[in-house]
Amino acid sequence: MKINLDDLTLGQIKEIKNLIGIDNNNVCDVKIANKPYEINKKYLIRSVTNYFVGRLVEIYEKELVLKEASWVASTGDFNKACMTGELNEIEPYNPNHRVIVGRGSIIDASPWDFDLPKERK
Repeated sequence: MKINLDDLTLGQIKEIKNLIGIDNNNVCDVKIANKPYEINKKYLIRSVTNYFVGRLVEIYEKELVLKEASWVASTGDFNKACMTGELNEIEPYNPNHRVIVGRGSIIDASPWDFDLPKERK
């Protein structure tokens, strides 16, 4: 039996959600979850093992995609890095490549209001 999803009523959708165990209070709406991020904005991302800086170009449910990105081996004084954009050790990726960062590994992300590094340091 084929079902046209556009023909379902709200009541039918709620009934299906209950049948498969989706709790309306605990559902993560990806559109809502994406709102903190802005496409084409530069970010400093701290993950569980690495730091990255780059321009956010794509957002997915489980990944962020950066371009003009660098792996930051050492921020040095973190506060100074955040206030001045000065980073200790930087390894740029190819600026034309997409760098995919798993969202599950992200601890925090903050806007990067400085030029993105272009050379290894």
